[in-house]
Amino acid sequence: MSLASVSAITASACSPSSGGSTGSAGDGRGTVEFWSMPYWIGQDDKVKELVDDFNASQSEVKVNLTQLEWKDGREKIKQAIAAGKGPDVWLMNNGLELDYLKARSLAPLDKLGYTAADTARFSDLVEVNEYENKLYGAPLYFDAGVMLYRTDVLEKYGHEKPPATWEELKRTASAITEKSAADGGKISGWQFKGMDDHVNAINSTWESFLCQAGGSLTSPDHKKSTQHTEAGKTTMNHMRSFHRDKTSPVGTSALNGFIDGKVAMFSFFQSVIANVEAGGDKTEGKWAVATS
Repeated sequence: MSLASVSAITASACSPSSGGSTGSAGDGRGTVEFWSMPYWIGQDDKVKELVDDFNASQSEVKVNLTQLEWKDGREKIKQAIAAGKGPDVWLMNNGLELDYLKARSLAPLDKLGYTAADTARFSDLVEVNEYENKLYGAPLYFDAGVMLYRTDVLEKYGHEKPPATWEELKRTASAITEKSAADGGKISGWQFKGMDDHVNAINSTWESFLCQAGGSLTSPDHKKSTQHTEAGKTTMNHMRSFHRDKTSPVGTSALNGFIDGKVAMFSFFQSVIANVEAGGDKTEGKWAVATS
């Protein structure tokens, strides 16, 4: 399971009783089934290369890589584990479903060779993967939320700098949406969609807005949701207003629209910067990043 320590945000391993697929590779090596959600922003080929390099580096273990998609990857993992046919190790977002933990489907990290020193420096960040004083997920990296904005679009509509408050964000985004529509350009001032047509960017945006409103996701012991509070309601009403007022019309994904100049601003993890830079002439010198 040595790959788990370097290849997962949450490296969860199926316990032996759950039907994990470690076994013979046909060449005298044991196998590790590794399923990965597409967090490798624009570098799927690189992930395969890393796995191939690992497999070539020794003769005891062979890793079989399965690369999943956003549209159904999480559900595939969930269904496979429920059927006792889950992967040995998988990569997904931080936080594990309680059903996995209660069913004893996962192996705790200390059974996989992790020491307290290995996880101590991440203790505050991985507590969400703890159950009955055992950790079941190891971190690979942590993203920071950022706001990306098209400097050329903002300047065209009279804004020299990005908005710094909720009110400025809404006012700026609404003005761009309305004025561009009048010009025939139809630019979305703000978009909640993320990497594709799945509305995944709203997850990280919600967390940022909730914290800005003075709220939190859970109680200090992580056992109760604290989202149904005044801060949570304030956040939800503010975000809903972007759709209610047609500031963020349904349309292209934030990333693709941003690259094409059809989305002025959106919030996502900083790793998406690599995709924006890959836009070449469409984005070079035409965008910037602000704290989210």
